[in-house]
Amino acid sequence: MAIDEELDTLFPEVDPVKTAASVTAFFRFKLKRFEMMSNYRLRNTLRSPVIDGMPRSQSFTNSIEDAIADEMTDKQVEYSLKILKSVAVAITKCSVHSQRILIGRFILHQSDVHIYTEVLNCDRSEYYRKRQVALNEFADTFQAQKTSYNLHVVKKRDKPETNERQNRDETATELPK
Repeated sequence: MAIDEELDTLFPEVDPVKTAASVTAFFRFKLKRFEMMSNYRLRNTLRSPVIDGMPRSQSFTNSIEDAIADEMTDKQVEYSLKILKSVAVAITKCSVHSQRILIGRFILHQSDVHIYTEVLNCDRSEYYRKRQVALNEFADTFQAQKTSYNLHVVKKRDKPETNERQNRDETATELPK
């Protein structure tokens, strides 16, 4: 196996638009179900980071871990809490702007207009570019949490023309002997 083929297998080319749509669907539909099943809300744990120009480390209280420590017999509740913990960690591993977008839009349910005018102070088109970056960053950091979810959508490779078609084309252009 060639090195390029091996790299393509390990790191297939991701479609950023479809991956962003996949992450959006996860936040809109799946995350809500996990929160309902576990009776835990991420908004109780995650806060949008404040940018004041001063360097500091992110403080992150992990009350989700405390909830997991409680004795649970229901596997669905355990799994839901694991996913929620992974979501929280994945968001905190994203860049600050991406955290602000993800937390604002999908955890606090703020409107896109509010986020790009009040939170990020940017125009609409710049916000949607940053939002796509944030969604793709989340897909990467979420996959690193080793959950059963892979939110990436891989680009489909164009199939090269088959030898049969090439041979047919070549024989059609040959002159009779």
